[in-house]
Parts: sequence; structure tokens; C-alpha cells
Amino acid sequence: MDKLIFIDVDGTLTHGLSSWELVHHYFEQNVPGMVNEMNKNTKLWEDGKIDYNTWARLDVALWKGQKYTELEKALLPPNLINGAKEGISKLKENGMYTVLVSGGINIMVNEVKRLIGADEAYSNIICEDNGYITGEVKVPVGNSKVEVVDRVIQRMNIDRKNTFAIGDHINDKEMFEYCGYSLGINIKRSELKEYADKVIDTDNFEIAVDNIIENI
Repeated sequence: MDKLIFIDVDGTLTHGLSSWELVHHYFEQNVPGMVNEMNKNTKLWEDGKIDYNTWARLDVALWKGQKYTELEKALLPPNLINGAKEGISKLKENGMYTVLVSGGINIMVNEVKRLIGADEAYSNIICEDNGYITGEVKVPVGNSKVEVVDRVIQRMNIDRKNTFAIGDHINDKEMFEYCGYSLGINIKRSELKEYADKVIDTDNFEIAVDNIIENI
């Protein structure tokens, strides 16, 4: 493989709520008010008052003491966008190594990887002890996705001009800047548009892939 593509998951390969939101809404039945706390934390991050890593830790702290097995009930099965598996297959047919880079939760991201046949996946890990959520989180994909992206590029010795990115949220900004070509899909925050080489709205991931292939 001489080409790499980095793909966001929440909102890019999946529909609906993000993995974080899914968990909060699921636990709301046990802890009323949790969704409101989530919204407060998210606003702090979106307003630039806290960084992504801090936001993630504040969010997971709200889940402390909940059963870890409940995460699977909240997150699985993932609500895949139409054409997700077909799109990944088409990318591979065109010589691309496919890497999922998500600020979401590994339980869902790893299942998305399995279902669509992506080559690698990086995401964040909720810590547990004796079957219960500790309230802590490991954040391999936090403030910037570029650290993960660069590590994969260096490991595989790929020229950056042969790297591509697809995403939908502001935390994809630096990944868009770093890769050779970037595609914004169903963008949530308008300021991300200035960092994307192209922006499209579609409910079919295969259409996004066709755009990438046209720009190889």
C-alpha cells in the first residue's frame, strides 16, 4: 500500500448521536441530569474553555460506578451510515490502507472497524476495575488527531501527499491540514469548512469515497 486514508467515525461512518452522547443518554435512566451535565461540558469544550482531553475526563467522571458491561448495551450495534462497508472495500481496491481515527469510544469504534473491514482503528478507552467504570479514561485520540496520523505515516513510510482524510467535526481540523487531501462530510461546525479541500453532504459513504478516488 502506498496510500493512506484516515477516517473519523462518529458522524462520518455512523448516524445519529456520538458514542459519548449514546452513553450519557443510556445512563440518564440511572442518573437523572446526566445529559445536562454532558451538555455543559461540551459547551465548555466548544467555547475553547477546556481542551478535548479535559472534556473527555469530565464526561467519563460522570459514569463512575456504572457497570462496564452497560457500555456495550449503550453503544452496540453501531448505526452505520449507508455504504460504509462498500466504501471501505472500494478504497482498498484503489490501493488505500484504511485507518479509523476517532475521538469516540473504543468499544464502538472497534466494532465499526470489524463490520466494515477497516485496516486499523484508534480511539479512546474507558477504564474499568472489577467490572465497574472507574471514572477515568485513556485518551490516545484527544486534543489533536495528528499525533496518531503522523505515527502511522512514519511507520508505513508514506509520503504525506499520498494521505487523505475524511471527517465532520472541528477536532478533525488539524488532520485535514496535515493530510494531502481532505474531505468534509456532513460538517457540524462551519469553521471546519475552511480546512477541507472539499465539503459534501451525503447519507451514503460510498459517495464520499468516490470523491476521494477522483482526487488520487
